[in-house]
Amino acid sequence: MKILITGCAGFVASSLISFLNQNRSDISILGIDNLSYGKSERLKDLSLDYQCLSVEELTSSSKFTNLSFDAIIHCAAIAPLPDNEADPVKSYEQNVVNTIRIANYSTKIGCKKLIFLSTGALYELSKQFPTQEEIHHATTFVYPTTKMCAEHALNSFSRSYSLNTYSLRLFNMYGPRQDYQRKHPPLIGYLLKSLIRRETAYLFSNGEQRRDYIYIDDLASLVIEILNDSTLINFQTINVGSGITYSVNDIIEIIEEISSQKIDIVRCESSSFWDKYPELFSRKLPLRKDLIIDEVNKYSEADNSLLIKKLSGKKLITMKEGLAKCYDYAIKSIEM
Repeated sequence: MKILITGCAGFVASSLISFLNQNRSDISILGIDNLSYGKSERLKDLSLDYQCLSVEELTSSSKFTNLSFDAIIHCAAIAPLPDNEADPVKSYEQNVVNTIRIANYSTKIGCKKLIFLSTGALYELSKQFPTQEEIHHATTFVYPTTKMCAEHALNSFSRSYSLNTYSLRLFNMYGPRQDYQRKHPPLIGYLLKSLIRRETAYLFSNGEQRRDYIYIDDLASLVIEILNDSTLINFQTINVGSGITYSVNDIIEIIEEISSQKIDIVRCESSSFWDKYPELFSRKLPLRKDLIIDEVNKYSEADNSLLIKKLSGKKLITMKEGLAKCYDYAIKSIEM
C-alpha cells in the first residue's frame, strides 16, 4: 500500500508515520511539508520518502500527476487558534483552499480514499454533551470555521466524484511529539516544558474547566482501520475523542505524580490568554474579550461511539498512560 501524507513534519502527521512504521511495514509513505509550521527534526529516524513541497506545489505541477496512491492523509493546516485569527486570509488559503486542492488532486490521479484531519472545535458553541457528529455548525473563531468550510467542500467533492472521504474531528489530541516551543503552545506540552525547565507555568483559569483528551496512538489505530476498510462511504465524519473529560488541574496532578515534581503555577485572568497577539485587540473593531474567556473555559466531550465501533471496541489509552509516554519523551527532548 502506498499513501501520501501532507504536513508530514507536524505533530500529528509525524506521529502517524512513526506508528505506521512500527505497525504496518507493508505501507510506503510519501510525505510532503514545506516546513512553514512543521519541524524537520520530527522526521529523524522515520521511514518515508520526504519531499520539501507545499500542497500547492504538489497539486499544480504536472510532474506529480503520474503518481499513484491508495490513500491520501491530509494533515497540513494552520492549527493554533490565535495564529488563524491573526491572519484569516492565510488561514483560509491553507486550511480551506489547500484542502480543495488535495481533493481535486485525488480525483485527477484516481486516489479513491482521502482522510482529512478536521477538529472537534467545530462544536465550540454546542451545549449538547456528549456531542454527536453533525453536519452544520455555528462557529465564531477562524480556525473551526475554516475546517467547517473544508468539510462542506469535501462533502460535495466526494458525492460528485465518488471519493471516499473520512473527516476526523480531533478533540484535544496529545502525544510525545507536540510542539513545546510555539508562540501559543498546547497545554500538555507547555506544562511539561515548564516542569522540566523549572519555569513558571502561567495558566489562564482556575483549572477546573474540563475537556476531552485523546492520545495520538488512538488516532493512528483509527487511521489503520480506515486504510483497511473497503466500504464505499462518500463522506463520513468521525469524532476522535476519548469520551472522558479531564480538568487542567487533573492533568497537572497526574504529571506531578508521574514526575514526582511540582509545577510552579501562576493563575492569570482568562481574558488575557491571547495577549501575545496585540494586533487582535488594537484594531478599530477588536476581537471580543468575552470570546477569549469562553474559549478558555469551554467544556468539550465527544460522543465517540463511531470511533469505538471502528476500533472494534479496542480499549483507548488512559490519560495516565499517555502522559507517562509524553513525560518520558519530553525529558529526552527538551533542553534545560
